[in-house]
Amino acid sequence: MITATSSYNLSIPVIDIPYLVDKYAQKLRLNCKRRCGTDRTYYDFSTATSQYDITEVIIEEYFDVEEYNLSRKNLCPRISNRMEYIRILEYSLMESLEIYYEYSNNEEITDEGNRENMTDRWIVDIGTGSSLVYPIIGSKMCLKNKFIATEIDQESIEYAKQHILPNLNNVQLVEVEDPKLILPVDKILQVLPHGQKVRYTLCNPPFYTDESELDILEAQKITAKQEELVLAESEMYYKGGEVEFIKLLIDQSIEVNKLTQLKNCWYSSQVGIHSHIKELIDYCRLKGITNTFQGCIKFTTSRWIVAWNFNTNFLPLSPTPSTKLVDSTPIHQKLQQLKKSFDKFDFKIISTTSNNLYLICNEVIWLRKIKRQAQRGDVSTLFQKLIVLRFNMHGIELAYNDSNIDKVTVTNSAVAQFQSESHRN
Repeated sequence: MITATSSYNLSIPVIDIPYLVDKYAQKLRLNCKRRCGTDRTYYDFSTATSQYDITEVIIEEYFDVEEYNLSRKNLCPRISNRMEYIRILEYSLMESLEIYYEYSNNEEITDEGNRENMTDRWIVDIGTGSSLVYPIIGSKMCLKNKFIATEIDQESIEYAKQHILPNLNNVQLVEVEDPKLILPVDKILQVLPHGQKVRYTLCNPPFYTDESELDILEAQKITAKQEELVLAESEMYYKGGEVEFIKLLIDQSIEVNKLTQLKNCWYSSQVGIHSHIKELIDYCRLKGITNTFQGCIKFTTSRWIVAWNFNTNFLPLSPTPSTKLVDSTPIHQKLQQLKKSFDKFDFKIISTTSNNLYLICNEVIWLRKIKRQAQRGDVSTLFQKLIVLRFNMHGIELAYNDSNIDKVTVTNSAVAQFQSESHRN
């Protein structure tokens, strides 16, 4: 048995607005107001100018990009929203994949057996805009992350090249000419280093068909629409809105997923209207895609996430990360008992900085029928498959299943076998 700590690491900055207001008082003071009846200063987010200013300060302070200046002709990115998007994808979809890549003996994942080829984690940001914000925050949240950022709007491209890109060393900017080409795979492969794979895609799609649809939807909200809404049309509008845009992304992902460089890739997008999630999941199933994921980003404006993958062995996990250390003692004890019963069982226990604990084993070794089959010496079909379980304070989940046993049986039996008081409390 091997007990190890994964090299996968995700760091999530905690943004402190009062601290920023104090430190960057000269830049932010015009956006600050006093609360009625108190002497406490607070930051006013209601104007476009105040949002640009605080975003630039956040990027400089927490993401180490000096002299970061946003285009005042484009949408101001909400940093907390984008951090949460990445966090959910990383904890729900990618952490278990990284564990698989790091500890599996499967040569397919190592690209000619060289595990160093998998050191960098490449992500495609679809429609990066003038701000390049996903590459900036994503590469800070995980130092191994590198980005291929696509964009179609020429003004955004030129602004990014002149003002943002020179300060970055972890992003390749790809110019797109065809508005129907959501995944310009030829250009992506031109800049993707040899031997690398794309881990996942990010996308803030154009949410609306046109300005009239935006106005109708904004009128239905409880909170009033911000008067100063600055944007490039390509950032907000697309014929058929977000549904048609994401459907086109789904269609193109079916084709590009055949490529080795995108094998096991999770394709994802934010969704602005909750009712569209079901329509998009149904479309995935219509296209034969059964491995899907849904998540929710809850801030002032709620957004949702839809993601899909073509390898049904990789299972999406709960988006809530562990906030409490797992007591791994009962798990170790159970595994030691299994080890004594048959010495050919192979398993590893891996801990992560997110306080999740992963069990990797070469068979569903806790099932009685598997133990009996192994003890009889009938091992011709054993020890060739892989199971990955995640343990945390929320329970036990199946993350990867390459066995001949269905995932429901694997999950239920794992819960019955390894459940402890530390998980229930």
